[in-house]
Amino acid sequence: MFTDEIVKQNKITNVETESAGIFELKECIGEGGQGAVYKTQRTNLLIKLSYASKGFNPETVYRRYRNLRSRIDLPDYIAKPLNEIKPIEKGGKIFYGYVMELMEDMVSLSSLQCKKNESFGLYLDRLGGIRRIYTLLRKLAEILEQIHSVGYCYGDLNPNNVFISSNTEYNEVQLIDCDNMVIAADFNDSISFKGFSAPEVIREHKFNTPLSDTWSFAVIAFFALRQELPFHGKLVTDAATMEISTMEKKEEESDLPFIDDMDKDNTGKSSALRNLLETEMLQSLFKRTFSGEKSFLTRPALFEWIETLRIGETSFMKCKNCGKHYIKVGKKHECPFCDKESHTPYILILNTILAGNKIQDTVFSHPAYLLEDTSTLMNIPIAETKSANIEASFNVSKQQLSILLTDQKELKVTLNIPKEKNTKSCTLKKGISLLIDVKEGKQYQILFPEYTRTKIIHDDSEENDSLKFRSVILFKYWGEK
Repeated sequence: MFTDEIVKQNKITNVETESAGIFELKECIGEGGQGAVYKTQRTNLLIKLSYASKGFNPETVYRRYRNLRSRIDLPDYIAKPLNEIKPIEKGGKIFYGYVMELMEDMVSLSSLQCKKNESFGLYLDRLGGIRRIYTLLRKLAEILEQIHSVGYCYGDLNPNNVFISSNTEYNEVQLIDCDNMVIAADFNDSISFKGFSAPEVIREHKFNTPLSDTWSFAVIAFFALRQELPFHGKLVTDAATMEISTMEKKEEESDLPFIDDMDKDNTGKSSALRNLLETEMLQSLFKRTFSGEKSFLTRPALFEWIETLRIGETSFMKCKNCGKHYIKVGKKHECPFCDKESHTPYILILNTILAGNKIQDTVFSHPAYLLEDTSTLMNIPIAETKSANIEASFNVSKQQLSILLTDQKELKVTLNIPKEKNTKSCTLKKGISLLIDVKEGKQYQILFPEYTRTKIIHDDSEENDSLKFRSVILFKYWGEK
C-alpha cells in the first residue's frame, strides 16, 4: 500500500518537528518506494513522510539526515533535510521524516506530462520548447555529476523528485527527496521506481550505484522529450489480454527491444519523431543505453550526456513564423511545426585547425547556431599543450558577434574576410568583448597564433617532425527569412 493511503487511513494531518514546529500536511505531490512528499501551509517547505513497522527506531535514519545536512561539498540545488519530524506511533506503524525547502516557483517534472488529448506541440510549448528541455536536462546531469563526484549515489531518481522553474523564462533545476542519498560504497539496499530503474537493480536486485543513477537520468531525458518510455512499444500496447502482464513485466525489467530499434517489432508511437526532437549525438547516447545488452559496463557516462546536451542547446534554429525552435535537416530552413521556410537571424559558427594553409577536415567542432539569446563556449588550442576558452554570442539588433576571452590575460588574433582579402590584427583581452560587425552571406575567420606541434613518425628511425598549426574560428551570418 502507498504511503499516502496509509497516512490518510491513520488520519495523520499534522506533524511536529524536533524543534517544535507544526506543519499541516496538504497536497501529496509525489510518492515513491521510500515515502510521500507533501506541501504544507508554508509555501516553500515540504514534508517527506515514511513509515515502518512498530518497533523501528528512526534514529539511525535521522543520523544520516543530519550528516547530509552538514555536508558542504554537495551541490546547492538539492533539498537537504532541514529538520527531523518527531516519530508518530499509530495503527501499528512508526511514521517519520523531515522538512525540506523547495526553491520558489518550482513544479515537478511529473506534473508537466502530456495531458490526455493534448497535442505534442502544446506539450512542448508548456515546457518552453525543445531547446529549454535540453538546458534543463543538462543542468540535471550536472547536479548528478556533482553528487557522484563527492562519492554519493542519489538512488531514487524519477520525475517526481525533479523540480524545474514553473516560469519558462527561467531554467532552474532542483532535486528533492534526498534522504535516499548515501555514500555509494556504503549503499546496501536497492531502491526502484517503476519505469525508471536500471535493469541490474530490477532484475538482479543489485544495489543502486552512480551507474544506475545514470540509467535513470537517461530514461528521464528520453521521457521528457518523447513522453514515452524506451521499451513501451507495440509488444506492450498491442499485447493480447493474456500476454499483457508478461509484456509489462518484461518492459519493467528492460527485457524488450528499444522502441527506436526499427528492425525489431517493438517500435513506439514517438519513434518517428526522433529526428525532430533529438540531435544525432543524443540519439546515439539513447541507442548505446537502451539497445543490445543494456550493460552498465558500456553505459554512457554522465559527462557524455552533459557535453551532448550542451552542444545540442546550440543546434537549434528558431522559426520566425511560429516562434518554435527546430533542428535543421538538410539544406532547407523549413520549420517542421508550421511547415514554413522561416527562421530568425543567426550566425553559424565553428572552430577547426589549420595545418600550414590547409584546413583539417577531421577536427571541425560541432557547428553552433547563435541566435539572439544564445552563446557558445569553445576551447581553442593555442599551443601543443595549451588552450584558451572563448565565449561567442550574437547581438541581432546591432548585427554584431561578440568574442570574449575568459581565461587568458590577452591573445593576439587576426580577423580575416577571405573573399575580400581583408585582414585586421586584434587583441583579445580577458573579460573584454571583441565586437565584430557582420554582413549577410560573408564568411569570416578569426585566426589564432601559430604554434608548433611535434609529429612522431612510428618507424625504426624514431625521427620526429615538427608541424605548424593554428586554430581558426569560422562564422557566417544569415538574416531572417
